[in-house]
Amino acid sequence: MNRSIKKSKKGFTLIEILVYMGIVVGILIAASTFAWNIIGSKTKSQAMQEVQANAYIVMERITHDIRNASDVDPRSAFEINIADPRHTSEAFILTAQEVSITPIVYTVDNGTLYVSHGGGAPVSVTSNIVEVTDLTLSDLSSPAGTTKQVLIQLSLIYRNPSQQNSRHAELTLTTSAEIRNILR
Repeated sequence: MNRSIKKSKKGFTLIEILVYMGIVVGILIAASTFAWNIIGSKTKSQAMQEVQANAYIVMERITHDIRNASDVDPRSAFEINIADPRHTSEAFILTAQEVSITPIVYTVDNGTLYVSHGGGAPVSVTSNIVEVTDLTLSDLSSPAGTTKQVLIQLSLIYRNPSQQNSRHAELTLTTSAEIRNILR
């Protein structure tokens, strides 16, 4: 009686295990890289959204005040970046139609934009996580004085003390506004 006994294979060879492990490790590395990219994109997006929101608020505020003013104060700093630390004493000053809020004074201190109305205490316009790096106002008024227009150039950056690339965000905007209620 010659019976052949067949052995059944019930396992994996070492090579099969190594191939499967290599595939799993490759998938895990790709998934973790993808996850880190998603997290980095979210961080960059949040930084940019903060800069954009602050820039929008600043531009809306300044253009609103210019449009509703009656004049630009002669002491206003034109063609000077009032956000530059060398020009801390410079300000942009408007004469308002309402005496109670005259003067309207815009200043920048340590990268934060402030506005004060009627000699009151300055109020922060920007959040503490962005920095105003450039706020330059230029006089575009007509020589005859029939129109008074102000060019506004604003640059903001996200405060990034750790200098992480994923948190770098900056924005520069330029617009102009005309004083609509010129006193003659």
